[in-house]
Amino acid sequence: MVVMDAEQEYTDRQRRWYKGVCLKGLSEWNGESKDQWDARLKSICGSELFKFRAIEVDGKHVVVPDSISARSKRQMTEFIENILAKAIEMDWPVYPPDPDLRRQT
Repeated sequence: MVVMDAEQEYTDRQRRWYKGVCLKGLSEWNGESKDQWDARLKSICGSELFKFRAIEVDGKHVVVPDSISARSKRQMTEFIENILAKAIEMDWPVYPPDPDLRRQT
């Protein structure tokens, strides 16, 4: 068992919201995969935070975004805020996490 400090735990909660609420909800809403939504959100809402790289999968070149695992609490807060703003604009069914997850630190 790993004991995490407050910042790691806080960021882990943000990641759980992103994967378990945001991506899951968007995927269920329109039937696209979580991976498709992940790439779309990182491109549209996190273009300053995530880099995309080309990899080869089964002989095909695929472009994939960086993982959220290396993002800081501040970066995840910015990404979540960008997602929520875009969700309002595009009428996506994305709901804010608990207010303490969105607080800027």
